[in-house]
Amino acid sequence: MYFFATIVKTLVGFINSIIGVLAVGSMFVFFYGIVRYISVSGNEKKLPEAKSFLVWGLIALFVLFSIWGIIGIACKTFIGVTCNG
Repeated sequence: MYFFATIVKTLVGFINSIIGVLAVGSMFVFFYGIVRYISVSGNEKKLPEAKSFLVWGLIALFVLFSIWGIIGIACKTFIGVTCNG
């Protein structure tokens, strides 16, 4: 069981690194959407595109942090160790 737990912790650590990079990217998209929303506030034609960046950035952040939490709960439940730390 110790060997399996070590492999899973290594794999989860790698996945957490990828999730961290993707979270930074989605935060960048979200903040880019904020900047675009402010800059096109007078132009009604470009406003939906700016709102789209905001919405997709938030959706991406929600999905990434949900995956991160589910992996942490599953790791603690099935292996008995904390993998997210």
